[in-house]
Amino acid sequence: LERMYVFTDVSAEGDRRVVLHVHTPFCWGERGGVTLQERVKKVTSVNVRHAVRGAERFEQEQGNLKMPLVPVATQLESGWREMWRDGSFERKCTWLWGKADHMPTVEDKRVAARNY
Repeated sequence: LERMYVFTDVSAEGDRRVVLHVHTPFCWGERGGVTLQERVKKVTSVNVRHAVRGAERFEQEQGNLKMPLVPVATQLESGWREMWRDGSFERKCTWLWGKADHMPTVEDKRVAARNY
């Protein structure tokens, strides 16, 4: 389940937004059984994008791809599907951001600490 948070970019010229995409370990079909407060406590990945106002709506800025913040571990970037299939995904890949010094167990704390 993905959450999107949008902020006005006050440092940019024109009508530009900073878009924060936050992914959680919950499946779309399960969202009704989990409170909003519980859904936002667990995070599996975060990325930032820029959006600009087009003719009819805001659109992702051309030429700029998403900028990943977390996860840092390449194992999490590419191997999460296998962890999902074997049932270890939530245990290994979830970041409890409200808990001090917490990060997913497969992250290398020496490399990833600044992103968390």
